[in-house]
Amino acid sequence: MEVVVYDENINNINTYFNDYIIDHNQDISFRVYNKKLDVLYKDIAHNKIIGIFFNLDNGIEKVLNIIKRILRLNAYIGIAFFSHDDKNLELENIIKDFKSNYQGCVNFSSNADGFNKLIAKMKERYQRFINNTGIRFKLFQNFEMYYNGKIVNFKSKLAKELMYKLVSLKGTSISKDDMYCHLYPYESVELFKTDNEELRLKLDNRLRQNWFQLKNTLKEYGLENIILRGNDSMRLVINNIMTCPEWDLDDLFSNALHTLDFSEYDLEDEHRINNDCIDVLKESPYFQDFYSKKHNG
Repeated sequence: MEVVVYDENINNINTYFNDYIIDHNQDISFRVYNKKLDVLYKDIAHNKIIGIFFNLDNGIEKVLNIIKRILRLNAYIGIAFFSHDDKNLELENIIKDFKSNYQGCVNFSSNADGFNKLIAKMKERYQRFINNTGIRFKLFQNFEMYYNGKIVNFKSKLAKELMYKLVSLKGTSISKDDMYCHLYPYESVELFKTDNEELRLKLDNRLRQNWFQLKNTLKEYGLENIILRGNDSMRLVINNIMTCPEWDLDDLFSNALHTLDFSEYDLEDEHRINNDCIDVLKESPYFQDFYSKKHNG
């Protein structure tokens, strides 16, 4: 495994190798790339690299263009930054297209401990993908949930459907009324037409029952704390052992768009653009791995 730095300023090498002393107990090699993008891309495509640090002083736009190319080659990779200045507000905008890959940012004045902690995070993230550990969701076609490589067996179809809805919202809360519409569409139409309190109470009891069925299933795997319910809403509690390819699809699709030459398309040729983007997505190792036969049956 290897963690690398991309920095066009070759004079910063001493900073990386002297000021940021690598903890060799992590069994990770370390090197710096200086403008050798073809070599960098080749190593990434062959899964030799688990994480990359970028110096934001090289120019944010340039860094973003490199990241978009990298994520096309290997969507497993961890991304982190160096910065001389406090760029918190800028970082929020920079990482919005690859949040699942973002590991953190260290200031050049930081000590080596912060640097090594980010490397450890990259290693942990990579090992989860390789060893198939943690929680993985598959939303496309038939919803499935995996824990440490094994499928989670839901005893109730509605409990599984409830989980699907929470996962599809990626941590955003959903109201009880909206969950009624998803789980009990016919009854909810009647409820919103008549505002029948007796029917509302009936649906509330059904939802409570389905919630506890889901909670009990997750408890069997020690995962009962990944869902949270308030008085009028519920949500999935996102943590760093969760992965879901559909969560990254928007990011991957956005990255794919940047690879297309729009001069080749008509302004109204949205369908062909989408199809070409999908062809790019199919090349993603992350996408291919998750939908391999071992996950589909």
